[in-house]
Amino acid sequence: MGQPNFPAAFSHAILIFRFLTCTVVYCYNTTVLIQIVQFGGEDVLRIDLHTGKALYEQIIEGVKAEILSGVLREGEALPSIRQMALELRVNPNTVARAYQELERQGVVTTAQGRGVFVSGEKPGYSPQEMAAWKKQLVRLITEMRFRGVTENEINALLDGLKANTEVDENDA
Repeated sequence: MGQPNFPAAFSHAILIFRFLTCTVVYCYNTTVLIQIVQFGGEDVLRIDLHTGKALYEQIIEGVKAEILSGVLREGEALPSIRQMALELRVNPNTVARAYQELERQGVVTTAQGRGVFVSGEKPGYSPQEMAAWKKQLVRLITEMRFRGVTENEINALLDGLKANTEVDENDA
């Protein structure tokens, strides 16, 4: 199914269509902006095709965020590779790569013939990973300060992130 043809009156409008359990957001004269997979009425995963970030990485981040937020719980099945690929309109190999990486990280487990399930154990981290995260944060905070973001704004952002792993682009 291709992108719908919109009349000129909708040149700046964003239209939302629902296909099965997937919400697809279209914008006139562009390709799909965001695809959202929903299960049980909850948004499970959002994919933005214009971020430049690899789709499999977005799937990984989305699954982790939904586990942290409680939408996906321990032992709960993720959609099959085929179903997720169909819902997100991506290649099944992209979903398979994301699921393999999630399993390698200990986030999910695969039961042959049964599916992929949220693992009950939180994966640990190494001192090297902690050091790398610290470097990334230092670089980011340095850039924010350089651009005039105040310490109070940085602290408010960090407090908000501690409470909720999703970041609203309008909060910035």
